[in-house]
Amino acid sequence: MKLFDSALHRTEEALAIKQAIPQPLMGGVDFIATGCVALAFAVNPRHMHAPSRGRARVALARQVSMYLLHVALGLTLSQAGRVFGRDRTTAGHACKIVEDMRDDETFDRLITDLEAEMQASVRRAIDMHEWRESA
Repeated sequence: MKLFDSALHRTEEALAIKQAIPQPLMGGVDFIATGCVALAFAVNPRHMHAPSRGRARVALARQVSMYLLHVALGLTLSQAGRVFGRDRTTAGHACKIVEDMRDDETFDRLITDLEAEMQASVRRAIDMHEWRESA
């Protein structure tokens, strides 16, 4: 039950963040995901957007990015896939792969940290946007 409650809390938090993102910031959300994950996986962000699958490490980084866009930030599978020029079925497959890999404690900790980092980055961007709009 604890795992279900944790997943439900993550989903609710992601939806709250997505609803709070002003439209002008939506285009930058993919850069947050790509940047955070590229740093964590030590890959070139441009390679993550390449039309080919690329090396295994790049493919995994892309899958993690799609997963985080969907799970941590509440984008639809179509939106998450579109960031990388993929369709919703590819993004769904990426989410399944990452969920299965979260059984590994070290990998799960990395994903949890990336979720928190991305959500904090988006919240800061929202705060900055609101500050600029009110000035």
